[in-house]
Amino acid sequence: MSEPMHTELCNAQCPKLASILKERLVELAGVYAQHLERIGWYAAFSPQVRLDIANRDLEAMIAALEAGNTRQFVELISSQAAMRIEQDFNYFDFIEALSALEKVLLAAIQNIDEAGVAFVWQALAGAREVVFGLTAERFGTSEEQFREIVSRSMVGIFRMALDGEVLDANPAML
Repeated sequence: MSEPMHTELCNAQCPKLASILKERLVELAGVYAQHLERIGWYAAFSPQVRLDIANRDLEAMIAALEAGNTRQFVELISSQAAMRIEQDFNYFDFIEALSALEKVLLAAIQNIDEAGVAFVWQALAGAREVVFGLTAERFGTSEEQFREIVSRSMVGIFRMALDGEVLDANPAML
């Protein structure tokens, strides 16, 4: 998986944006938690867990804005994604949660500073890239395991065209 780009394009406004988000943290976390309530696996979590997730994600973005670098935020999302994917969490839900976070953040800062909006967008794009990479690795491993099971099977397994031609078969079928 490629290393995501870490943006340092945030200008002097980023600490101001971080301050604005801090001041509105309770409100924004509540809105984000409401979005999470409508997303697959997140809906199964208790309201308090969803609120904790919302606070964690928003605090990570605030820290990234304060530092002027997306690395910290992307690393948090990366570790969360790795853990969730190991638990067979639906990665579409994770991407949808990032989109919900983006809506909440951009609604809060869009009229304040273009560089800050670009910074938030870059951080979320980096996080999405990491999630996609982890998911691709997971699917690749699953595919390898599935192929091995099929090839070792004592039962013949095959794919056939409509005209009866065998397109693919495991060794037991041959």
